[in-house]
Amino acid sequence: MYGDSPGNAEPAEDAAVPPRQQEKDPSLASDERSLAQLISPSELVRRSLSRSESALGAFYRRLCSHMDKPRANTATAHKLARMVYFILTRGEDFVAQGPQRYEEQQRQRSIAALKRRAAALGFDINPMPAPA
Repeated sequence: MYGDSPGNAEPAEDAAVPPRQQEKDPSLASDERSLAQLISPSELVRRSLSRSESALGAFYRRLCSHMDKPRANTATAHKLARMVYFILTRGEDFVAQGPQRYEEQQRQRSIAALKRRAAALGFDINPMPAPA
């Protein structure tokens, strides 16, 4: 820590000095925070999909009904990232599904899960014809 010779009481030049904290301009701090909030991925997901008439918007709204919004934002952003990754790696075109198709897929999944659960309990489920 100190110089090489035993009689040298001055600190060495390479002694650890605590790093200075960067001085921040107070006028820019709030603007930078506002900008960061505006362009954060979860904020973009929340703003664009909360009222979107798309399958991804329906997915986001369904998740919001089951869990808190920050987790729904993260899950939807993750799903969107996976979609972009597969489009880029496979070179396929994006085919937008409407919310009706997504809701119908969810309905079919719910029916299948209900049938499996009923079968595990020893019941048989038969769907009723839809009223006209």
